[in-house]
Amino acid sequence: TLTTGDTISSISGALTIEADDMDISGTVTATNQIVTLRSSTAGDAINLGTNGVVANTLELNAAELNQISATTLRVGAAGAGAITVSQNITPTNVNNLHLITGSTVTGTAGAILGNKNLAIEAGGAVDITNASTDVSTLAIVTSGTGDVAFTDTDALTIGTVDGVAGITTNDGAVTINSTGTTTLNSDIVTAGTAITLNNDVEIGN
Repeated sequence: TLTTGDTISSISGALTIEADDMDISGTVTATNQIVTLRSSTAGDAINLGTNGVVANTLELNAAELNQISATTLRVGAAGAGAITVSQNITPTNVNNLHLITGSTVTGTAGAILGNKNLAIEAGGAVDITNASTDVSTLAIVTSGTGDVAFTDTDALTIGTVDGVAGITTNDGAVTINSTGTTTLNSDIVTAGTAITLNNDVEIGN
């Protein structure tokens, strides 16, 4: 628990907070650095948007995520369970949001807002299709079976975010929907499955 008025800060190194349950009311600051939030228990699910007492779930609501000031906020780990965005979140004080899981990532009930850069590393399918989703640069890699579906409310760039480049699926199709132009600064690669871009496309760098 980090109570109101409490501060954790770093100006010269990354910060990692590891716990199965977090209550972040104070400030976490890592200027020009990376902050990582992850469960102590492998396989625990992650819910972005709520903060209750759901068993075997790390819950972080929008207000708690807004207490983090850093270049990059990483949530999860390679051994984490499914990540769900259950309510709208806007990571106001970070440039990059990086979701990491050995399972799936779902954002249908809630959206990621704020036109930030988003990286996703997942072991399964990625379904971020809430129509309010607003991301600047997107990068996704999946290591297991499952499609990637992503919806953005305006223009979108496929590029590099926190070391993840383009969109790569191990065994799944890719579908990108946006109301603006999708700029390809990095490749979209699938294992022989379909790539669908339902919008104007511009070839970038």
